Amino acid sequence: MASVGPAGGTLLARAPMPVVGLDFRVALARPLRLPAFPGSLLRGVFGAALRELACVTGAPRCDGCPVAPACAWPALFAPLPRDLSPVGLDRLHEGLPPPFVLEVAELTDGRALGFRFLLVGTATAAVSLAIAAWREAFARGLGRGRVPGRIVAIREAGSGRPVQSAEGSDLPEPEAPVLPRAGSGLVLHLVSPLRLQAGGAPVPAERLTPRLLVAAIVRRARLMAIHAGPDAQETVRRWPVDDWLAAADAVRHAPEVQWVDLWRRSARQGRRMNFGGLVGRWRWEGVAEPLQALLALAALLHVGREASFGLGAIRVAVGPDGGLHEAPGTARMTSAEGPGA
Repeated sequence: MASVGPAGGTLLARAPMPVVGLDFRVALARPLRLPAFPGSLLRGVFGAALRELACVTGAPRCDGCPVAPACAWPALFAPLPRDLSPVGLDRLHEGLPPPFVLEVAELTDGRALGFRFLLVGTATAAVSLAIAAWREAFARGLGRGRVPGRIVAIREAGSGRPVQSAEGSDLPEPEAPVLPRAGSGLVLHLVSPLRLQAGGAPVPAERLTPRLLVAAIVRRARLMAIHAGPDAQETVRRWPVDDWLAAADAVRHAPEVQWVDLWRRSARQGRRMNFGGLVGRWRWEGVAEPLQALLALAALLHVGREASFGLGAIRVAVGPDGGLHEAPGTARMTSAEGPGA
């Protein structure tokens, strides 16, 4: 999975864990107005439908459930605490991210919805269950008006090969994707709010640095590797992170970003919460090859807090204008309006 090279030690040729990416096209029964960043809405309906399909006890909570360790719902949606030492982290992590990435691509005429759903690690074995959960979710409906929808196409991300049709199923094989190099001069497009933290507080635009982003990418990859096997965990544990952070400190950069507020109501906490973050463009120059690979990994897995809501989506583009040879891995989304504190 890796080769050795200059300016950062290990050069990643591929992602350290296998993934399966699915591109969905959904026809809604009537027009629907989605919020600027609708990942939270889609994540919620997916989780509810998945629980309906997977839970065998009907218990209101997974805590104390005797079948929880073998149940698909917590495994795919609300992972139980795990020992993080195999990936180089030193404690149980209560907020282990789920093994999926959600990217909302577009809503055309209010009725044609497109999005990408990426399963990571051992979760790739649950493709059929995930598809069934999405079908159930859209049958139940979206939004306050419960607008129903019908999945009209599912294609393998990247190849575009049909995954499921009226004649039956043709499921893709899990694969560790190649991590493309975008070049030493590039532009990062933060297409959904990037939520980094330093010292327990959100990172504002004026404190954004390549070092903080690289550290967040490494952490995100290590947490997602918990959902993969021992080989992936050993790979990310042995990464030369200090070398990569030093390479990040040498990057010349110019962020053109702003904070956007993103409010949602948390059913678990019973209050509205601000999931805002940074959106915009961020120019980097003098980017070493290992960092180019890490940025491609961030485009694949997203980065920062609430990534499972579709936040932290990054699109990497080559050249001073940021418009050449886009590296694959993120869906395009429109940004919300207005900076915040």
